[in-house]
Amino acid sequence: MHCLARIITLSLMSMSLLASSQLVTDFAQLIGHDKNSHKAFHRALSGNAPLVIKFYAIGCRPCKATDAGYAKMARTFKDKATFITLDVIKYEEIAKHFNLQSLPSWVILAQKKKIALIKGSKHMGDVAKVLARYLSKKTTS
Repeated sequence: MHCLARIITLSLMSMSLLASSQLVTDFAQLIGHDKNSHKAFHRALSGNAPLVIKFYAIGCRPCKATDAGYAKMARTFKDKATFITLDVIKYEEIAKHFNLQSLPSWVILAQKKKIALIKGSKHMGDVAKVLARYLSKKTTS
């Protein structure tokens, strides 16, 4: 039980780190009291900026290890993209849609289309590269 309490504490600390950046929003906060998570998800997609989603699970150590880097990425692209986190356990029906096979995973969506699916904590740097490439193409078009 002590180990479980430690995992929950670390999860809450990690989530507060992301929340403190104020540039990364957890999906649960995004949907508020809306019980229809699919409807809320599509509402999040309706913005003009690309949407970067970090899929995670509470207690996933690799997921936690990427929190600071994800918050930094959100600061780097703060006016160019929207960054959210989505708990794959709590929002399993949305996570299944993306056919995730490892955590953490990131999906970049723009204009309601999937630009990229990046799997695994070792590839988090690829998220920034793909997003930068997409944004540079968008500005030259």
